[in-house]
Amino acid sequence: MRARIEDLETRLGYSEHIFRSLTTETHASSVLRQLKDGASTEKIYQYLATRQPTGSEYSPRGQEDSEISSRFSETSSVPGSGRTLSNETLEVVNYPVSSWTKVTANTELVNQLHLLYFSWEHGVCSLFSKYHFIEDRDSGTPRYCSSLLVNAVAALGCKFANRVEIQETFDGGEKFYLEAKRLWEATQDETSITDIQATALMSLWEASKGHHRKGAFYSRQALSMAIEGSFHTDEGHDAASREVRSATFWGIFTLDQIWSLYSGCLPHLSRRGTFDIPSIVMDGQDKLDWVPFFDDGTRLKTRTTQTSNSRSIFRGTCELSHVIYESLYTLYTPSRPVIIEDVMGVYQQYLEWYESMLPVLKSGENSTPMAIFNHLLYHFGILLLFSPLIGLRIESNPVAPGEMCTEAADSISALVRSYRELYGLQRIHTFIPYISLVSSVTYLTIINT
Repeated sequence: MRARIEDLETRLGYSEHIFRSLTTETHASSVLRQLKDGASTEKIYQYLATRQPTGSEYSPRGQEDSEISSRFSETSSVPGSGRTLSNETLEVVNYPVSSWTKVTANTELVNQLHLLYFSWEHGVCSLFSKYHFIEDRDSGTPRYCSSLLVNAVAALGCKFANRVEIQETFDGGEKFYLEAKRLWEATQDETSITDIQATALMSLWEASKGHHRKGAFYSRQALSMAIEGSFHTDEGHDAASREVRSATFWGIFTLDQIWSLYSGCLPHLSRRGTFDIPSIVMDGQDKLDWVPFFDDGTRLKTRTTQTSNSRSIFRGTCELSHVIYESLYTLYTPSRPVIIEDVMGVYQQYLEWYESMLPVLKSGENSTPMAIFNHLLYHFGILLLFSPLIGLRIESNPVAPGEMCTEAADSISALVRSYRELYGLQRIHTFIPYISLVSSVTYLTIINT
């Protein structure tokens, strides 16, 4: 039944994309002709996908970033969403980017920078809903898009740009970031959902520059604002708002756990907090392809197009972050010593999380950046769970902390090498260098112990 529902939702997505194409002059006549000839919706959908312009955010099979064209919860297919299939929501509107940023008036360039961010950085923490963001950005709607967020995303996108002129013109993204920071400081009196999302992105920017303290500061600010806004609850909001708020909270929650794990401190959320890990939304997102995006037309030699499994990875990241959350309280609560039984209990939670992964993720068949980072975070968590116990030999337990750390460090090194071979080190998530550094230092500590 579950597979049947997913299939129906995917077919609905095909129909919606075809319906949207009828509002444009480019493909309307050819689509109508194919419909009259009895072509299936999937065949027409694939025909349209192969004829999208390079970098288009409305090429659903060519770029996963075209979430709008396959996003079903934004239409009347989701009860209670408050949205309908009207021409207004189906038209692709080229809203001028100059309305969102003062840094440049080049709409295509900003869209490409956003695509770079979505392709290489976004999937790990998913700090905001990209399909809602893109839709509102292109229609000029300020609900899930703002100048602050547009500039913050563009700044991070510059990290992955290959074109020299982008790096030189925008100082590697610094100009976009400074504009975002100016806007952030100007909006301290009131807080919107996009302010919170952009604050988390500013944490990633500072981390990418090696500014650990500033990065951790923005992460804490984002989490505090999310809690103050009750983003961890879903009461009193429509379906679309609940989804966006949930994605934002869990993205920021994950960010805080990574920072706390790296820093060796308690997370910035009380252990008494009550929040539920979001369920997987059955909207066909898992079946969408992930395709690496490059701003200069670069093509990788290895296999690139893969099923994204984005919903499953997001759910898995949330679950893993919660295990990390438990481990941090086990290791760093001031009022209690580290008890080996508690450590082994958390270790068992890590193992259970790993066993619950999708087979394609566990086997490595899915080698998207998001999937690889999930493996990295898993081994990073185990590494820092046992690192305080390095040098100890526990007679009552067959697990040797030093050996566990060595295995985790070796796995991290192997994953980073695999990532480098697949995508290169320019296109790595912000936290991969941090994880690699701690892994190397821990390895040296073990050797000298």
